[in-house]
Amino acid sequence: QEKRAAREAAKKVKEKERAKKAAQRTAQKSANNAKKALQLSQRSKRKAS
Repeated sequence: QEKRAAREAAKKVKEKERAKKAAQRTAQKSANNAKKALQLSQRSKRKAS
């Protein structure tokens, strides 16, 4: 019984860790996309002027 509870707790911790990592990854991705978009918009502005 105790072993099962410990296993469930460990599973929950792992899920939280995975969720955190996924959130960090998506945050990083959107940051990169924002950077790229900014660079592209600056580049097109330079061409126009």
